[in-house]
Amino acid sequence: MEKRFKNRIRQAADDPDPTAKDAFIRTYRRLGSCREMRSWDILKSQAGYIRKSVWMISLFALLLAVVELHAGSRHMIMMVSAWMPFVSGIAVIETFRSELHSMTELESATKLSIRGILFARIICIGTVHVILILLLTVLMARSSGHGYWMTGAMITIPYLLSSVVSMEAERTAFGRRNVFVCIIISVFTAFLVIMLQGRELYFAEGYREIWYLAAMLLLAAECHEVKKTFRSVQIYGR
Repeated sequence: MEKRFKNRIRQAADDPDPTAKDAFIRTYRRLGSCREMRSWDILKSQAGYIRKSVWMISLFALLLAVVELHAGSRHMIMMVSAWMPFVSGIAVIETFRSELHSMTELESATKLSIRGILFARIICIGTVHVILILLLTVLMARSSGHGYWMTGAMITIPYLLSSVVSMEAERTAFGRRNVFVCIIISVFTAFLVIMLQGRELYFAEGYREIWYLAAMLLLAAECHEVKKTFRSVQIYGR
């Protein structure tokens, strides 16, 4: 019975052609070598997974600046500065999205390491936001009356403050389970910016060194937080 069964299987399927087999192996090896992902390929692949809301909120900041500039609003720079915490807040949520949805271990089992995925996300979002801040600074510097450096500081400080505090919050057990924590931090930071509206004293020449120092300190804190983020996922790195 067993012998007859084996004969029927042998009759149903012909022996593979050795020539075709060698050709298939060579083709597979060639494709496998071509699929070795470069840094640009990693960035391009991860850029497609970043949610559109991140880009839409960033684009809205630019559109807000254009509208306020066209309208000649004297509070233009404050309006844009108050929006920047939301730009960084949604970016932090997107960066920690794997932990939020408990996908860290699954992503660490893919071809890319979890640290590689995280690095690609930070580079993609960070590059766009640096370009955004530069565009906003150039666009509003002359009309704001504060000059390029002060305008850049006024835009960057709320962005960095919200980002640093949000990343710290996301490392807590409560922050990882609740998305609204970053939103609350963004709202509070925007409220602080609005509270400065109309208080020209704090934007006078004598206070500029304080603004520049605050911007540099927050930038250093941002770099430190990014470094801590990479250390926190080291257990899943490869």
